[in-house]
Amino acid sequence: MRRSSCIAGRLALTMLDFALVFAIAGTVVAFKYLSSKAADPQSDEAWRRAARRVGGEVELKPRRLLEIPKRRIRSTIEDVPIELFNEEESRGKSSAVVTRIVTGSLRGSELARIRCEPRDIVSQVSRKLGIGELPTGDKDFDAEVHVSGSPRALALEFLDPSTRRLVARGGQFDLERERFALQREGEQDDSEALVAMIRFAEQLVLRWHALLRGPVRLAERLGLSVDGPPQLACGVDRVAQGTLRSRTVTLSIRVEEEVALTLLSIDEPNVDEWTMERGESSAFVITGTPPDGIRALAETMPRCLLGLHGTTKTMDLAFEGLTPDHEEVIAALDAVLVASTSPAPYR
Repeated sequence: MRRSSCIAGRLALTMLDFALVFAIAGTVVAFKYLSSKAADPQSDEAWRRAARRVGGEVELKPRRLLEIPKRRIRSTIEDVPIELFNEEESRGKSSAVVTRIVTGSLRGSELARIRCEPRDIVSQVSRKLGIGELPTGDKDFDAEVHVSGSPRALALEFLDPSTRRLVARGGQFDLERERFALQREGEQDDSEALVAMIRFAEQLVLRWHALLRGPVRLAERLGLSVDGPPQLACGVDRVAQGTLRSRTVTLSIRVEEEVALTLLSIDEPNVDEWTMERGESSAFVITGTPPDGIRALAETMPRCLLGLHGTTKTMDLAFEGLTPDHEEVIAALDAVLVASTSPAPYR
């Protein structure tokens, strides 16, 4: 009897010891977990410094139980809000902390999607096979960055040489649902890295606005009445209209999957329909019978002029891209107006 009582006592003591050890281990794990999420004065100060440098406002929230401290910087660039923040992202059975930037809504981007990301093994294979690829023609950039998007022409227009250099240095981004978004793994606690993320987002917004302003500024140079900011990626959109040398001139942009053009239409009836389009050698290929004065311009037109088209109602000039050189566009329009029996050149 005594023997069984002793065994029971020892067993109870063993279970008590086990429970005590388990409780201590759990406390240590919980302490380490909570300590990893505790507020870090140095990180807080880094976010404050970054906010001051970009002229933004910082919001620092102490952690709650089992949550990371929340940090956020709000700034603006050309009236577009920019928010930089950290958050914990669920990844299956685990989680990870990421630092994200999201911009406010971008005018004219309703149908646009652009994504740039560093190449991985999958995108290296897709590049070799030509699947899902959107090559920019910049070999060094295309080797390092995987580009996808729609319309393709708009994505390529957006990624001009300076933007490609920016992306090559700054990493990945998305333009989707009318906003730019980018993220970095981990919780950024260096003010330089935080400022670099915000400056990167600012440059993306500025580049988008440059695409929007290009047609508007051209219209202003021509003295046309502007309808409003153009809508990109929606087919043909009229930007401005006015009267030049007693004829109506309309400025439009055309953005489709494979083409982005700046269009100038002149109220100039023609007897027959005709076209002058650049061929593979860049020389104009003529179809129909354009007026002699227009035909004579073929060798003097700037390279950005891709073609002319005459109908029974208008004469249309198509320029490459949404931001062609304004001086070249004005020179081409001047030459066409002179050649189409105008008494004096347009200036």
